[in-house]
Amino acid sequence: MVKLEEKQYESLLKEDLACFHCNHVSKNMPQLKQHIEEEWNKLAERERTRADRKRKLEERKDRKKTEELAEGEEQEEEEVLAKKAKIDED
Repeated sequence: MVKLEEKQYESLLKEDLACFHCNHVSKNMPQLKQHIEEEWNKLAERERTRADRKRKLEERKDRKKTEELAEGEEQEEEEVLAKKAKIDED
């Protein structure tokens, strides 16, 4: 087993406890844990909001395409009916 000398790790143990994400300094491990959980929840909410916005945008694009296709089909039907009416007149 590897033996560590106190000099090697003592300075690390005396350093402040800091959040890896925002460098918020905490006095003890439970406070740091709570802070990190809050940060995680903020990030998760931000990602959920971003995903919802993206989904809604895609739905709008799909709806617009569907409406454009329907309009195009209606125009084609009108053109066909007009041609038939013209043929019937002749």
